[in-house]
Amino acid sequence: MAILFTGILFFSFIFTRHYIDKKLATKGAVFQYILREEGIIFDSNSVIDYLSLTPRGYDVIVIDPQNKKTVYLELHDDPFIFSTASKVLSRVLKERKEDETTYITINNKRILIGNLENNGKPYIYIMMFDVYQISLFLYILIFIFLFITFLSLIWNYYNTNNIMNTLLTGIDEITNSAKNIKGKNLSSRIDITSQNESISNLILTLNSMLSRVEKSFIQINEFTDNVSHELKTPITSIKSMIEV
Repeated sequence: MAILFTGILFFSFIFTRHYIDKKLATKGAVFQYILREEGIIFDSNSVIDYLSLTPRGYDVIVIDPQNKKTVYLELHDDPFIFSTASKVLSRVLKERKEDETTYITINNKRILIGNLENNGKPYIYIMMFDVYQISLFLYILIFIFLFITFLSLIWNYYNTNNIMNTLLTGIDEITNSAKNIKGKNLSSRIDITSQNESISNLILTLNSMLSRVEKSFIQINEFTDNVSHELKTPITSIKSMIEV
């Protein structure tokens, strides 16, 4: 069960990330389409701010890679820009290949870094989506999984102990009863006191075996008595004849 739940969590992470990346790519394509349809032209000397071209929950930054300037800014989460995440993002932009589409996660934001063309000039756009709620949900799932696993381990421990104690108690009873069964009291049987089905079946099997042993022992005694009688009669006759 633990392996199954781990697999479900793993594929949930993979599926969720893939789904968010697909949404980011779609929103990025829609953003570029709106720019073309609205005829919005970027200018490196000014910043276009808050045109609301993307749905709430998505943030967009457009950068002129030649002049290293921001030309478009649409942020619903301003503190992100001033956090340490902005430094990480700057490093990623420097290390990124020119025509590469990059997906990264920084401070609970899933980020798409892609390329677009505006008025014949190349730009880099950064599309961000807040995944805090999704991450929180997945972390809660992990916590529930760990809690259930912990309870399962405790339950298995006590359940295994109970089973072992029942089996050992039943075996001890069988051992003590078997010690008291000897040649003179083969008619004795082991009492079934255990509630465990396996122990009960074992006792029934042993009692059945004892019945067969008792029957064989009786037959051997009868055979011995008959042989003794048959041998005793001619010997007595011979002895009498010798004495005469």
